[in-house]
Amino acid sequence: RETFLSGRLANGVAWKAVRQRAAPDGIVLTLRRRPSFECSLEELVREGTISRSMSTFLGHCIGARMNIIVVGPRRSGVNRVLSALGDAASSRQLLALEEHCNLAANAAEAVRLDASTASVDAARLVDFAGSLPETILLVESLGGRWAPAVLEILSKGFEGVLAGIHAQTGEQGVSRLSSQLCMMAPGITLETARQSLMGSFDLV
Repeated sequence: RETFLSGRLANGVAWKAVRQRAAPDGIVLTLRRRPSFECSLEELVREGTISRSMSTFLGHCIGARMNIIVVGPRRSGVNRVLSALGDAASSRQLLALEEHCNLAANAAEAVRLDASTASVDAARLVDFAGSLPETILLVESLGGRWAPAVLEILSKGFEGVLAGIHAQTGEQGVSRLSSQLCMMAPGITLETARQSLMGSFDLV
């Protein structure tokens, strides 16, 4: 039997569990429910997170289907900013790739694809998403197995990726993501990975 298990309940609550020898004192279970907040660029302006001019600029970026990476430390609100950007794209089809059920943007309208289980083929899931016309792709975390697949559809001309990554600064986020690409795609140098990354996204 498997030691690590994960899934999602009918009400949207994501769960993960560790059992057997990895948890000698008993099963360790975590539950994570979808956040109840709704976030928009206007809300970020009201709370002082961004300026009015920045809100207008980001709105134009979404309208132009720019590819954007949102970088910030954990618990810094990366998912809130992503959700606000997704809300600004509400006139288009929004497709959310989630692993932790943390994106609140367009909760009713967004089509959500669950990547919380290891059995999900990330490359095929992202390729499917990239084949849909007029779609904004909202990626909860560009870390790990998502990165090569997302860069692959970007290399084919897909526009409209909004993705998050956790790091202290934009420079650190790009460097970390470049290193991940090198580890997941043997033969690619760090500089090549960085150039590919920076050539694929319009705004960090």
